[in-house]
Amino acid sequence: TYGDCPVTFDEHRMVSLTQMWEAAGRPPNKEPSQWRKLAQAASVIDSLASSENTEISHVFRSMRGRGQKGVWADWQVALAY
Repeated sequence: TYGDCPVTFDEHRMVSLTQMWEAAGRPPNKEPSQWRKLAQAASVIDSLASSENTEISHVFRSMRGRGQKGVWADWQVALAY
């Protein structure tokens, strides 16, 4: 949790950036889907995927619909966020 807001990890150690954003008061300049478009964010995500020898979807993903909807990231990307 962050304050009184839950921040969820999934079974793959992915963290909900959406919940982190909500816990921080939903600042418009930090919306997770927009943050991904920044050059610095892309560099962190690409570097981690490369060093882990995995696809970007394994370190950063956006999910819609039921279940785990929102933006999810590897814990290391979440720290950069």
